[in-house]
Amino acid sequence: MIPEFTELGYLPAGVYDATLVEIENRFAYNKTRKRLFEAMVKVVNMFREAKSPEIFLDGSYITTKPEPGDYDLCWEPSGVEPTDELLEFFSTKVDRKKIYLGDIFPRFPQPPYYVDHFVEWQSDVEGAPKGLIRIIEKYDD
Repeated sequence: MIPEFTELGYLPAGVYDATLVEIENRFAYNKTRKRLFEAMVKVVNMFREAKSPEIFLDGSYITTKPEPGDYDLCWEPSGVEPTDELLEFFSTKVDRKKIYLGDIFPRFPQPPYYVDHFVEWQSDVEGAPKGLIRIIEKYDD
């Protein structure tokens, strides 16, 4: 279940499991948000088909901001099986942000990278705690 927002407009600190249907029902309430949601579903389904074990959602999309500019996704690469769609996604010919309307990051918490958006996203730039969403399944129309 996705909790109510804090006074700062964030989800409370923590990680909340949600299906894409729950995310759609909660956050895709206007034209801009629906457009972002539809693009995000394509990315989530692509990573689910490739067997990414975890995908996290963050950014202004999961705040009270009425017109977010994008969404942020972080996906776990361990165990991923390349698909044609995933290979095209990583092609240098593709402008991912233009096509998928969001910022999409792999989770690399181990050396030598130490880039763990899962940890970084649990507070804002000023250190205020905030929550994020773990997407627990793909979207089946």
